[in-house]
Amino acid sequence: MKKIKALLFGSGLALTVVLQFASAVPAFAQTDQTSVKCGDNQVAIGVGINGQNCIDKGDKVENNVIIVWLSMIIKFLTVGVGLAATGGVVYGGYLYMAAQGNSGKIQKAISTIFNAIIGVILYALLFAIINFLLPGGVLK
Repeated sequence: MKKIKALLFGSGLALTVVLQFASAVPAFAQTDQTSVKCGDNQVAIGVGINGQNCIDKGDKVENNVIIVWLSMIIKFLTVGVGLAATGGVVYGGYLYMAAQGNSGKIQKAISTIFNAIIGVILYALLFAIINFLLPGGVLK
C-alpha cells in the first residue's frame, strides 16, 4: 500500500512539474539592441538599469553592469544568511531546551548555535573583503 501511495504521489508531482513547464510563457528580451540609440560613449544593454537601456563605457562605477549585479546578489545573500543564522540559533535553542540533561543533545545544541555564529562571522568577513575590493563599496 505504501508503494502505491508513493507511486501516486511521485506521479502527481511529476505531472505538476511537466504541466508547469508546458504552460510557461517564453521570455523575450526587454530591448532589441539594434534599435536602441545610445550616445558616442555609451553601450546598449539588454536589461535596463534604473529605466535606462544605455550605460557609459566605464566613466562611472555605479553604471557598471557587473557591479550592479554583484550588489544585488550580495543584498540577497545578506538576507538569506541572516535568516539562516536566526533559524540556526532558534533551532539550537530549541534543542537545548528539549535536551533534558542529556549531554549528547546539549552538545549538539551548542554546536548548532556555534556554527550559526561562525557562519555569520565568515559572511561578515566575505562582505568586508568584497567591499574592500570594489571601488565605492557594494551597498550604495
